[in-house]
Amino acid sequence: MGKLAIYTADQFAHVRVEACDSCRYYIKTVDLTKNGQAVPVVDELATIPLNLWAQEHDNIKLRANLLGI
Repeated sequence: MGKLAIYTADQFAHVRVEACDSCRYYIKTVDLTKNGQAVPVVDELATIPLNLWAQEHDNIKLRANLLGI
């Protein structure tokens, strides 16, 4: 059975990486309940360090963002 790990960073408290330990894919989610002023498209680009962290841990992004990352 797969496991869905959730990772966050203090500087991006409203954004998290959800990574499947079985298939190794991940997505980033923006939690508007934690920051109602968040703009998901902007926050997706502003949190590229989370992408780099996920990729360093052998995860593959399920779908690329506007920059192709």
